[in-house]
Amino acid sequence: MPAHLHKQIRDALVVALGGLASTGANVFANRLYPLTDAELPALRISIDEEEVEEHFSDVLQRELYCVVEACAKLGSALDDALDQISLEVEPVLAAGITVDGQLLTPVYAGMRMAFEDADLPVGVKRMRYRIQFFTQSAFPESLT
Repeated sequence: MPAHLHKQIRDALVVALGGLASTGANVFANRLYPLTDAELPALRISIDEEEVEEHFSDVLQRELYCVVEACAKLGSALDDALDQISLEVEPVLAAGITVDGQLLTPVYAGMRMAFEDADLPVGVKRMRYRIQFFTQSAFPESLT
């Protein structure tokens, strides 16, 4: 059974962002579990929200907001590390991602800083991207 486009987009973001100089293979499509020391610095990918409008009969225009979280250990160079990660992320996503055989272009929509109070103190730069696409209402796994 084909996966929902949300999963396909998350997976495409993970593939596109894998292998950056700062984060390497530490790219996760999972927001629930804290990162370990060995996994930092890292990127976490998640879906934030989606807005939908009927464009034509049975065709939906979707505006999906995805979040790419740059995560690094707290320390004196935290801001520099997070800025370096975003410097690497932004041009990769500006080039687009391939989903269901089509090019989708994530548009940078802003960021905010956060800190996680977990066993391992982590600073987070939460970058938000907007992705627009069309589907038929009965087929959320395929682009139109």
